[in-house]
Amino acid sequence: MTDRIEPKIGEKRWKKDLEPEIYKTWKKGGAYKFSRESEKPVYSIDTPPPYVNTPVHIGQATT
Repeated sequence: MTDRIEPKIGEKRWKKDLEPEIYKTWKKGGAYKFSRESEKPVYSIDTPPPYVNTPVHIGQATT
């Protein structure tokens, strides 16, 4: 069989050259702004959530 089915979405979907523009947008919108006067609770995230970058195994499936 010589016909080959091509996926509609390319294998690599993220383009690194988009990151600077996204960063500028977030910064302009105040995503990194901190206010000592804010009455909102202070929190931080020290570990990002898990993500799948290999075939899924049982440990990833249960989280």
